[in-house]
Amino acid sequence: MRLTWERVYNRLVRAKAPFVMSGGKPRPSTSFRPLVVGKTLSLAAASGGAVTSSGDTPVDFSSGACILSVSLGVSLGIAAAALTQTHRALEACRFSLSYPSGEGLVTTGGPLLASALFGPDGVEQFPSDFLIVERGGTMTAVVQNLSTSAVVADLAFHCMVPR
Repeated sequence: MRLTWERVYNRLVRAKAPFVMSGGKPRPSTSFRPLVVGKTLSLAAASGGAVTSSGDTPVDFSSGACILSVSLGVSLGIAAAALTQTHRALEACRFSLSYPSGEGLVTTGGPLLASALFGPDGVEQFPSDFLIVERGGTMTAVVQNLSTSAVVADLAFHCMVPR
């Protein structure tokens, strides 16, 4: 079941989560707006059996955010190959996500095959529940290229942020 802002907002209000509270009362759900926070990474081709990695890539959320889902799109950089290898592109990358502030990992065991997280066609919801990033917070993403082609990876964090 896909997360909706209405369901998440109601859970946050019941839990009196600071993200939705102001002066001891919940802010109206309309005091938040949707935002996609994006990050584009260019990764060189893997060679000699070694993967290429983005390294720890910070994704900043200056006003705080409730992340409803994360998407990863991968282009193999060759137009013809991109058309014929759409489904295999997520097989060519590994991905991990963590809170650098010591709150922990969202994925454990190092970067995981992207198709295992996002589904073979990229349609699975990841993560399976919402994530709260406090004001001025940062998430850390790592994308690794396993293919012998250079890739461009686009990360999209689908969020609700305060107005």
